[in-house]
Amino acid sequence: MSIIAEEWVADAADDRRVVELLADLEPGPLAMMLLQGIDQGALDDVSRIAVAAAWERQQAWVAAQTQVALAGVVAEVSTTVTEVVEQQEWRAELVAASLRWSPRSAGNRLAMADRLVSELPATYAMLESGAISFRHAYVLTDAIGGLLPDEIAAVEARVLERAPEQTVEQVASSVRR
Repeated sequence: MSIIAEEWVADAADDRRVVELLADLEPGPLAMMLLQGIDQGALDDVSRIAVAAAWERQQAWVAAQTQVALAGVVAEVSTTVTEVVEQQEWRAELVAASLRWSPRSAGNRLAMADRLVSELPATYAMLESGAISFRHAYVLTDAIGGLLPDEIAAVEARVLERAPEQTVEQVASSVRR
């Protein structure tokens, strides 16, 4: 265990101190462990809101990990268009059955994950860091369909400048502009 982790665990007795530490901690397993151990009943409203914000960052991190897994499912291995389409349909059916999604939703989510991971690296990085939510990433990913790589990069750079401070609706407006 690192020295920083030891300090955080030692401070875990003071839940308010843990909440303060979480503001600077990247989302991931350690943050989740610390969040899970907080007695929210002992916190004031400001600290509870900070805990909710930390859980939101965790959700974004988890969503990013999910996107990587889904994008891996659609990695193309065939060379013919017919084989690729058949494999994509089969994979969408498998994901649908496994995750209790409709086949259409599974196909859409697989395509979204593939675009996010392969075409929007900065958006993915912001999602993984918890700077934006999955819904923010979805809006941007949905908007790039049909754009050329240079256009995608330009839209992503422009929209992400302010995305961490914006609501999903504001990001959608930025994307439209």
